[in-house]
Amino acid sequence: MSSENSKNKSILAKKVFCKECGRTMVHRVEFKKNKKGTSEYRAFHCQLCKERQTYNNVKEKKLIEMLHQYMDKSKLDLTEKISEKTFKEKTKNYDLEIARLDKELQILYEKYKGSEITKAEYIKQKSEVNHKKLALVEEQKDYEQNQIVRSEENKEKDILKIFAQKYVEKIIVSRFGDVEIEMKKL
Repeated sequence: MSSENSKNKSILAKKVFCKECGRTMVHRVEFKKNKKGTSEYRAFHCQLCKERQTYNNVKEKKLIEMLHQYMDKSKLDLTEKISEKTFKEKTKNYDLEIARLDKELQILYEKYKGSEITKAEYIKQKSEVNHKKLALVEEQKDYEQNQIVRSEENKEKDILKIFAQKYVEKIIVSRFGDVEIEMKKL
């Protein structure tokens, strides 16, 4: 059983190539039952070489371990700053939207006091805006909580993904187990 949904998509998708035929290797996730439950197997394989019965495959874990060797301290610091910047921008956007809704509530109140809208209209519209605001505050709280509670494994995966996208041109895999990582020229 194999799956290619976004949860199972590899951070190295479209970066791994077969040395023998030059084609992009396909990422595959398989779930197999064993005595301890279900195990997940993640690997890349070349469909053309498989058809020719010259199998070429490599475990994703091996490629990730090799990428870790390429990541130096300066690049790690850069990617952590990118993640921090994204977090700050997103929380700022939440704050701006909540402030906009507060202003909308103030305008509604002024319209009601100025007899521009009825009490029933004011209550209805106020309720709608408060509902939006409450939902947004909850969403912001969940987002911030998830960012704080994020496991080190996920943070490491995010950093590795940014590193791979920014610095890795391609990964070439030979059917004999040799792996070459070509870095982008910056």
